[in-house]
Amino acid sequence: MKKNTPLSRTYGYFQISFYGKLSYKIKPVPQNLLCVLFFLCLNIFYGQSPGIIVNEVSNGDGGAKEWVELLVIGDSTDPTANVDLTGWIIDDNNGDFDGSTSGVGIASGHIILGSAYSSIPPGSLIVIYNNGDPDSGVLPPDDLTDSNNDGVYVIPSIDSSLSGCNTLPSSSDPTYSPCTAVSPISWTTIGLRNGGDVMQTRMPDGTFYHGFSYGDVADMAGDPKPTFPISGNPSFNAGTGSGTRATFYFGCGDWEDVTNFTKTTTLADRTPGLANSAINQIFIDKITNGSFDYSNLGNSNNCIASPVIVATNDNFTSNPIINDAVGSTTSVYVNDTIDGATVTSSDVTPGIANDGGLAGVSIDSNGMITVPANTNAGIYTVTYQICETGNLLNCDTADVTIVVEIPVSDVSCSLSPNTNHYNISGTLLNTYNAADPLSDQLFNNDIEGGFSAAYYYDRASGVVTVINGSNGAVLGTFNAIAGGTSFVAEDGFAVVYDGTDGSVGVYDLSGNTAPYGTLFDTFTAPVGSLVGIENNSGSPRITLYDGATGLLSLYETNGTVETLIDSTTRAAGFNQLSSEGNSTVLYNSVTGATELWDMNEPSLIQIGVSFTGPVNRSMASDSGTVVYYNPFLGTAQVYDSDGNIINTLSLTAGAKNIFLEDARIFLNCNSQFYTNFLDAVDDDFKSAPIIPGSTSAASVFNNDTLNGATIGSSDVTPSITNDGGLTGVAINSDGTITIPVGVPGGSYTITYQICETANPGNCDLATIDIVVRIPTVITNRNITYRVKKN
Repeated sequence: MKKNTPLSRTYGYFQISFYGKLSYKIKPVPQNLLCVLFFLCLNIFYGQSPGIIVNEVSNGDGGAKEWVELLVIGDSTDPTANVDLTGWIIDDNNGDFDGSTSGVGIASGHIILGSAYSSIPPGSLIVIYNNGDPDSGVLPPDDLTDSNNDGVYVIPSIDSSLSGCNTLPSSSDPTYSPCTAVSPISWTTIGLRNGGDVMQTRMPDGTFYHGFSYGDVADMAGDPKPTFPISGNPSFNAGTGSGTRATFYFGCGDWEDVTNFTKTTTLADRTPGLANSAINQIFIDKITNGSFDYSNLGNSNNCIASPVIVATNDNFTSNPIINDAVGSTTSVYVNDTIDGATVTSSDVTPGIANDGGLAGVSIDSNGMITVPANTNAGIYTVTYQICETGNLLNCDTADVTIVVEIPVSDVSCSLSPNTNHYNISGTLLNTYNAADPLSDQLFNNDIEGGFSAAYYYDRASGVVTVINGSNGAVLGTFNAIAGGTSFVAEDGFAVVYDGTDGSVGVYDLSGNTAPYGTLFDTFTAPVGSLVGIENNSGSPRITLYDGATGLLSLYETNGTVETLIDSTTRAAGFNQLSSEGNSTVLYNSVTGATELWDMNEPSLIQIGVSFTGPVNRSMASDSGTVVYYNPFLGTAQVYDSDGNIINTLSLTAGAKNIFLEDARIFLNCNSQFYTNFLDAVDDDFKSAPIIPGSTSAASVFNNDTLNGATIGSSDVTPSITNDGGLTGVAINSDGTITIPVGVPGGSYTITYQICETANPGNCDLATIDIVVRIPTVITNRNITYRVKKN
């Protein structure tokens, strides 16, 4: 081969070096192009350009059963981005090896990859073989497009996706231009010589990218060879001696280093379309997932399998973040793994990949998600990422579902304006401030003849203010009985009920015209009940429900009981009631249990359907549609009469109550007893036996809550509903239990009830397991006196 000659010679070379690291040969060019080439070299120096390397090449099992396996290398600046290989060249010796175009192993022509290879994932293997004499014993089936997504393309050299030239390079000209590409192209343009040859890849402009010689071609250290684009070092001979039935394959690491290549004549070592070895598989995997260190091809970590990181989705909705202060979740690492072991803070570096609209969210080194104070109430899905410590390319992502709620204290009235009016789809129609939400008033609404009216009942005076539900304008007032604990308006009638003495007042709303409300009837009912009102063909009926006993009653307005359904028919413990038309819905906000009752006629009063809805909600119903409202979050779920959820609405957080009428939703701040969530929890006092005549040290209130907060003695009124055979047992105002004198020892299960002091109809039940211990008295039956004689 010709030696380096001055620039004026046609095939001479000159070399540009950068700090002794980069050495790159370029053809003679006009001086005005040197600047362009200089910056091209800078780009090569500072970033590994994508391309293809020779991963394995074989002379096959005799004859011309030759093939080459190419490995797609990614871009160091975007390592997982697909690579455009259109126009890339595959060739045998073009004459650049051994420094003479008259050297051995030069087959005229070359093969070119076509546009079918314009977007190939890094880590892919491309096998091109001599279809005229295929190495059938090892070649996988043809797969021109990686149809099975295994990252392997198997292509016969005659395939139309390939083209090439039959003339250049030649034994007298090592260049690749001019070339008029033809297709199909024969393998003979790159056919391999057994005694020695080359397999190489070149960029579309003919610039050498990767390859090596074998046998008697460029077999001496001083023989001229093209230089690699990264190290600037000359190429190498991968194995001297005969190439007959020889295979040359890459292991891992620096593909410009001969020590990472192996020559074998063992036919079983041929692996076209597969990794050459376990370490070669690690290399391919790191190229594929983008974790390969292109800045240092010889980095030993490139050949060490990366740990498998698995990030798993988390759902933290059961532990809402309260937005009055900065809040944090528990660690997301609890169900994340690295090589099967639970992730620790030293294993990974976390980050937020997508905040899901939760601005300012962050994740700390311990995997805890932090939510900024004053974040809007809502349900957020945040995507986080964990990456192997020291290897930010080995990562996995997962989603975290987080609920942000307003504080319990804000539910007293954080809704401003204090009345919001929506349609059933959750579209806000209008808002207004019609009454002081902090005053002792109750709210309800009614729609008759298409006209919407809101009613504010003042408990102290009994005055009911009637508001235009469309604009908040005051229409007028009427007088009702004072001191009621609940106020309900429905189907053209309103009822005021005093849960402390059982008094009931029923009022005709007069079609929402003056005088707006006239007394229809009064009667006395049982105390401590939930109340609803129905219109049965112009005659109102009152529904009362006792949450402690489970008694459901339907009254005429003169106090006549039409039907009693006792706790043997249905369960106790419901703390919300909604009546409309001829139906009543009962709801337990602690368990989510919901029952829809048909109240059409006494003979037909029966449960229509029961299902479990969400917990800790305010409930409203209308014509079989049930809506559950989360005052802390502002969401509402809409269920049909069969218990199927049909919609989820985003409303405003902070309302005390939700009302549903004629497919209209009203949210309001004014208090109503059943929107406080009272939860009595079972107690086990057996570990501290109680002596008759004494009182328990512990209080049942310790684990009971009102709106999520531990209750105090002023919050509730306790009582015993079933003594469990412990006659005379009493519960005190502080929740302690007193055992009477004279009861037998043993174990007892007692049922107690707590009812909200401000709203006696809001009650819940729980049990207490108690051991009564009778103290042991030791008596000396025989006493001996000894008298000393004086």
